[in-house]
Amino acid sequence: MTNLDSILKSRDITLPTKVRLVKAMVFPVVMYGCESWTVKKAERRRIDAFDLWCWRRLLRVPWTA
Repeated sequence: MTNLDSILKSRDITLPTKVRLVKAMVFPVVMYGCESWTVKKAERRRIDAFDLWCWRRLLRVPWTA
């Protein structure tokens, strides 16, 4: 996760590039094989929480907002 964190926090990479990176490299890895999953509510919440964590990091939204 530290590599992902450094990419999302980097000021050298533009926002559209970060969005493309997350959509192309992060979410497919998280959702790999999901067609065969039986996803329970708790698991769905964890996936959603990770999704929101990525977007908050990417957009630099503070946790207190």
